[in-house]
Amino acid sequence: DATGRVICQTSITEQGQGSESLTAQIVGSVLGVSMERVRVILGDTDNTPYGGGTWASRGAGIGGEAALQAAKVLRNNILDVAAAILQAKPADLDIVDNAVVDIQGGQQRIELHELARIVYFRPDTLPPGFQPELMATRHFVPRDYPFAFTNGIQASWLEVDTRTGFIKLLKHWVVEDCGTIINPQLVDEQIRGGVVQGLGAALYEHCIYDERGQLTNANMADYLVPMSGEMPDIDVGHIVSPTLDGELGAKGAGEAGTAAAAAVVANAVNDALSPFNVTVTEIPLTPRVILTALGRI
Repeated sequence: DATGRVICQTSITEQGQGSESLTAQIVGSVLGVSMERVRVILGDTDNTPYGGGTWASRGAGIGGEAALQAAKVLRNNILDVAAAILQAKPADLDIVDNAVVDIQGGQQRIELHELARIVYFRPDTLPPGFQPELMATRHFVPRDYPFAFTNGIQASWLEVDTRTGFIKLLKHWVVEDCGTIINPQLVDEQIRGGVVQGLGAALYEHCIYDERGQLTNANMADYLVPMSGEMPDIDVGHIVSPTLDGELGAKGAGEAGTAAAAAVVANAVNDALSPFNVTVTEIPLTPRVILTALGRI
C-alpha cells in the first residue's frame, strides 16, 4: 500500500492453526520485508479472490503455495518500479530489510515506503509510458488432487486397570511427513492438538442417545472431552520429503495428528489385554467397554 506495507488477501481461513503467521512468513521472506510489515487478511469473501478454502490440510500446501507465487510476481514488479525510479536494471537490484538495495554491495537505494509513495502519489515522475504495478494475484491448483497427501506413524504407551477399566496414557509418539516445514513450532503444536483430538475420540467423546433417539449428553457437563491433566507427553518428529506439486513443498499438517491417534490407542489397549485373550473393537474405550470385554460386567 502507500505506506510500504504488504497487504495479502487469501481465501484460506484461520481456525487456530497459524495460517496468518504462516502466510506472513512466506510473503515476507520472498519480498525481503519483515513479518510486521505484512498484513494478512483471511476469509474476506467480499474482496479476496475465490479459492477452495482450508479443508483437507490445504492451508500451507495450497494457500501457502499461492501466496509464494503471488509474492514472487510482486517482487519482480517492485524491482521493475525501483529500476525505473533509479535508472538501473532490475537484475542489479534486490529487496532486503524493507528496502531496495544494490545486489552487489548491498547499498540501500530506496526504501519500500518511499517507492510506494512515488507510485501512488507521484506517478507523473515515472518514465513516460511506464505502468507501475504493485499488485499480484495468483491461484494454485495441484496437479492430481485438490490437496497434498501426508503420511506418518504413531505409537502409544499406556496402562489398563483391569479392575476399574480405566486407561492411563503414559506417552505418545508421532513421526510425520508434512513436506517442507515452514514454521516448526506451529507444525508441532498443530500435530499435538490433532493427537489430543484423536485421543478424545479414543477414550472420552461419545454421543449417547436414548430409545427415542434423543441425545442425552448434549452439554459440556455430560459430554467428556480430554483435559490437559489426562494427556500424556506427546513427542513429535519429522521426516521431510517435499511434495513435488509445488515449489514450496509443503503438504499440510491439519489432520496428521488426529487420523491415527484413536487407532494406535486401540491397538495399545488390545496389546495390554492380550493375556486375557480379549480384543476390543469399538471406541470410545470407556471403563464399561473394557470391563464388558473382560467379562467383569
